[in-house]
This record gives sequence, C-alpha cells and structure tokens, in this order.
Amino acid sequence: RLEQIRTGNYKIEVKKENYFFTPLSNVRISPSTSTIPTIKADSYHLCGHVTLVKSQSSREVTLTSETGEKVEKKTKTSSQNGEYCFQVSPGTYTVTPFVTDREVESGLKFSPSANSGIVVCTSPIFEIAFF
Repeated sequence: RLEQIRTGNYKIEVKKENYFFTPLSNVRISPSTSTIPTIKADSYHLCGHVTLVKSQSSREVTLTSETGEKVEKKTKTSSQNGEYCFQVSPGTYTVTPFVTDREVESGLKFSPSANSGIVVCTSPIFEIAFF
C-alpha cells in the first residue's frame, strides 16, 4: 500500500546508472493503491575500450545490431583513453573498431578484429575490449 500519498495521476520516472527506462505517464495512484505498474528497463549500456599501445587517441567503434532481417549500424568515437558506450535494446550485437586502409597497410590489427554474438538481455555489458 502507498500510504501518505495524495490521490491523483502521476508520472513515474526511474533512473539507474547504465539502465534506461521509459517514463510512465498518467499513473493513477491513491492511498488504497496496492501496486504500481511493472517498471522494466528498455535499454542498457554496452561498453568497452580500444587500446593502442603507443597512442592515447580516440577511435571510431561501430555497433551492428542484427534483429531479424533488419541490420542497424551506429558509430561512436571513443574517449581519448579508448572507452566507448552504446545505449542498446535487448538483442544481439557486433562491435568493431574502425581501422583506415592506411593503418591496415602499415600493419595495424586489433585483436579481436570484431566482437560478435554479444547478447544483451536484462543488464548492461562492459569490457568489450580490443587490443
């Protein structure tokens, strides 16, 4: 029971680091209300880092989402220390660091070259790393 609350319509917003929620609007609540609607995260952070031994520079990282027949791509630039985060809905993803043709010709390779099959279900994922 929600005691000491005025009867009315409320907007419920939930905040938790690395979790993202859609606000619930016009939720009718009164002192006799025994429950509120179920609140569930819509999306989560998928984070990691790209490490270059002799460089502290940002690097583009591409996220590919494969949901059914639809393939979506997002690109982010990592921070100067190589960290990146994407906000993603539950699904299966591939993360790939961007390497220019010139870098490939000079021998730059990341290990792994891509991280695939990353499954996001009900919590954030961290430490998707490239060296």
